Amino acid sequence: AGGWKAANYLRGSGSDTLVFGYTVQPDDRDNDGISMNGGYQDGNGTWHNFVNHTAVTGVGSDTVAFRTYAGLPVQPGHKIDGSLLPVGTSTEISSSPASGDTYRYGESIDIALTLSAPVDVEGAKNLNARVGGADATWRGPVYKSGSGTNTLVFGYTVQTRDLDTDGITVEGSYAGNGGRHGWGGSGTVKVKGTDVIVPPNFTGLSNQAGHQLDGRPYPKAISITSTPTLSPDTYGGGEVIQVTVNFGQNVTASDDAYAVLRIGTETNESRAEYVSGNGTDTLVFEYMVRSQDSDDNGVDAHVPAGQDIKATGTETAYQANPGGVIPTLGDNPDHKVEGTPTSPDNTAPTVSSISITSDPGDGDTYGLGDAVEVKVFFSEDVTVTGAPQLELDFGGTARTADYSNAIGVAVVFSYTVALDESDTDGIAIGADKLTLNGGTIQDEAENDATLTHDAVAADSGHKVDGSDTTAPTISSLSFTSDPGSDRTYGTGDTIQVTVTFSEDVTATGTPQLELNMSNSSTRQASYSSNSSGANVVFEYTVVVGDRASDGLEIRANKLTLNDGTIRDASGNEATLTHSNYFVPSNHFVNGIGGV
Repeated sequence: AGGWKAANYLRGSGSDTLVFGYTVQPDDRDNDGISMNGGYQDGNGTWHNFVNHTAVTGVGSDTVAFRTYAGLPVQPGHKIDGSLLPVGTSTEISSSPASGDTYRYGESIDIALTLSAPVDVEGAKNLNARVGGADATWRGPVYKSGSGTNTLVFGYTVQTRDLDTDGITVEGSYAGNGGRHGWGGSGTVKVKGTDVIVPPNFTGLSNQAGHQLDGRPYPKAISITSTPTLSPDTYGGGEVIQVTVNFGQNVTASDDAYAVLRIGTETNESRAEYVSGNGTDTLVFEYMVRSQDSDDNGVDAHVPAGQDIKATGTETAYQANPGGVIPTLGDNPDHKVEGTPTSPDNTAPTVSSISITSDPGDGDTYGLGDAVEVKVFFSEDVTVTGAPQLELDFGGTARTADYSNAIGVAVVFSYTVALDESDTDGIAIGADKLTLNGGTIQDEAENDATLTHDAVAADSGHKVDGSDTTAPTISSLSFTSDPGSDRTYGTGDTIQVTVTFSEDVTATGTPQLELNMSNSSTRQASYSSNSSGANVVFEYTVVVGDRASDGLEIRANKLTLNDGTIRDASGNEATLTHSNYFVPSNHFVNGIGGV
């Protein structure tokens, strides 16, 4: 486009030659050559063609020294065509989802940007793409290839947090607020073979329905890793079938997670219980073969959708695999089943194995209040009545886990870690520590289970530290006294305030709580009692002159120890910070004689 442009000063200060420069813009055109007016002074004494009020002075002087100079006529050897600067001609997603129209976790999305001229890319340059709708976070597809050509390819790898059901969006490039939007990163895009930095304009892409994203975990591979012992390819009654499921990304499963085994007919399905793998990409499930199980073709396995299995560190829930089909192992002839019992059944169930199946709350260590869950696996399905118990060994100290529930061959026992319990090398279970405690464990034929079992060695993945290092905190404040129907405390009335902590505490000495009355005058309510554990009571008796016509207020952080103490049972000092508390309509003060 025609018109005058401003060439900015570049260099030459201190010499007799000044150099000015101008960078050609995409819309600049001059077909006959650039020209420039000379410098001159009009009749009003104003100098022209030095713009922006730049000071030009003589060397060593403060005197402004604008000078008359000749301009340039049209310069045919210096024409301008800004259209030679690169601009975007097309933007497209050049990759395809591995299944249907949805990219899954770990898949790469390639975005191809075609320009009108070749460019050079230096450093980490990226585009802006949005995943998950208008309120989603922008992602940054990073430059992958194409420098020196007119087609640049940018890539993005789908993460666990990504979910976009209407398709990925790519932001176009546009100028705004002095910046260029649609581009990101610390790299540069230059006109090929030059140092001219020019992030080209290009048109973005709105929701691309054929390029949706779903980074949620789903089973990618299922295998049976146990070895049959009844024969080279057949499990007998009481043997454990171990199923491993790979999700392709780290996942965390609840203790109730399970896989399903199809043993024999299509309708004969049994649950394999989750046993290990949290925080890794592979979960392990186990099933104890029952006496009635039989499968000449080999077992099949799958993991049903809708369970509490999530990408580790997120709330991204497990789903069926691409296309909605749950992947299955298929009949596996190397893993047949023959658990047929003898007839009649006079065989007592026996303990096959014992496993600690809970996950410590902190790495490899159970803390105060955490539940330790142990499963005792029998050689066949059992039914439990009463309250059997299993003795656990916490660093040489016996602890009793109580019966919780029974599922098929698995009987579950649970124990909650108490204050100051400790086991630095891991929980162990001695031999023959399962007792009925007045209950029963029997099979379907009412054969009493044989309770003898081997010891379980100390497991370093199941340590115990029940020490309490958490300080009590203030949960709430409340006025627990009653000012009567007039809602006003008079002289001699007692104002009672109850401070409730996050756990039971013991108070000693004379802690105080400051009450704020009218005109910011304050009174100290003194510690009275804390007979109800977590509640500490403070009291103040109204005297002549006290006044709170707008209602009593307790301002933030006005509880002080006053040389007393407030501690929990472990000796942790309470944190005394709290918010403002103000109930203007129920607790006024008018000390008679103070009006």
